[in-house]
Amino acid sequence: MELPHPLPTHGHPADPDPTKGVRAAFAALLPTSFSPGVGTESIDIGGIRTLVVRPPDGVDVKRGVVIYVIHPGGFILGAPEPEAPLLSTLAEAGYGCISPDYRLAPEHPYPAAHNDIYNVWEWLISPEGGQSVLGLDISKIIVLGTSAGSALATYLTFRLADEDASILPRLIILDSPHVDSHIRPFPSMSPNWKPAMEGYMWWAAVGCTNSNRYLFGEGSSAAKDEGGPEGVFVNEYPLSKFQELASKLPPFYLLVC
Repeated sequence: MELPHPLPTHGHPADPDPTKGVRAAFAALLPTSFSPGVGTESIDIGGIRTLVVRPPDGVDVKRGVVIYVIHPGGFILGAPEPEAPLLSTLAEAGYGCISPDYRLAPEHPYPAAHNDIYNVWEWLISPEGGQSVLGLDISKIIVLGTSAGSALATYLTFRLADEDASILPRLIILDSPHVDSHIRPFPSMSPNWKPAMEGYMWWAAVGCTNSNRYLFGEGSSAAKDEGGPEGVFVNEYPLSKFQELASKLPPFYLLVC
């Protein structure tokens, strides 16, 4: 595959400090062009740049339905535009979409992204927000998250259920969900394995570090240590809370690869 421009020398996927170059590397790899006829516009929602994607003319529009798409990127990279193929496919199927450019770590550690996702949801269901701007039916909002985006989608849903919100998503779609808040590496990611894996497996070198950067910020002891100290971070909505909230939650659809 010929890239639009060469990959930066710094920012190899297994680089121990990926934020310096991996954002540019991924930007070079991922397409950002939408299908012909698909409408796009950026709007500002409380300081959060948010992409609105509309179906092209001539398709059978699923009126009132909006898919809230939360992009992937390990909490440290990504934006709505690299999700152009997915967003275009959804738009061509007749679905309007909205996707926020939420704040990224390590510049903006937890709970910045969580709060951005929540605040866009609040705008989405408000009469002066999504109902007016997008013409949506608040009973027909679907939330779709990929990888780290699925963690944010899960958190949003748990938070709404925990708050006894009157409006919840109609459906939650989690694609390759990253929902384990434990920051210790799996055994296969131990230092003994890294020399053989670093050139091939991005997650082995930086996956847990990315979570640490988001949970604790750059430069903290936890961010420097892939294992992280025990008991430092307390997740407000761990998966163990699922059973407690289960009766309040909408249906979940999981895609696992």
